Amino acid sequence: MRDLLASALASLPNIRTVAWTVHEENSSAWEQNAICHFLNRLIALEDLRLSIQGIIDFSLLQVSGLRRFRLMDAPSWQTLFMNLTDEAPMYQDISHLVAQNRLTCLHLHGTSNWFKVWSMLRITTDPHIKLTEITTNIVTSEFFHYLTSYSGLEKLTLIQPDGGNRDRSDRLADTFFETLPPPCDVPRGALLPRGLREPVQLWVAQR
Repeated sequence: MRDLLASALASLPNIRTVAWTVHEENSSAWEQNAICHFLNRLIALEDLRLSIQGIIDFSLLQVSGLRRFRLMDAPSWQTLFMNLTDEAPMYQDISHLVAQNRLTCLHLHGTSNWFKVWSMLRITTDPHIKLTEITTNIVTSEFFHYLTSYSGLEKLTLIQPDGGNRDRSDRLADTFFETLPPPCDVPRGALLPRGLREPVQLWVAQR
């Protein structure tokens, strides 16, 4: 099986987009490692879409040419009641992955607050990270701090945004809209948060 997988992956050297669904419960370590090594060798890879369930080891994933990265993170039965934080190795690996690529589009959806990612993006001095599009479902103060520190965003999509509980969500919503300047001459539906010099098209998916 290992040789067949390695042979099949080796026959696809020019792949530009990869969608990988991996579940902790039914994916072996050797299979994950083989796919990580395959992805690392793809020179043309620009778009990586991960759909994960459970705790996955991404420490071997060292791709560096991505322009678009999408992560859908769903808890498994084993991790549903675990108190995972952004200090968990998997989330730190994801933060490193974002940092080492030249992303223009970032989609993070799951149960993590992605503190490491937003904090890294806010303080980075790497001129190659130029995000124009962000999609997420978890809204936090660190996420707002990043938004107000960056002026290149063009599209922001919030999918059923959740601040952790109703009161916190309401407070974060108030904070977000308080950053809006007085009405200005921008296209209908566009919002211009303070600190962002370019209009940001905002889509909010309703519950």
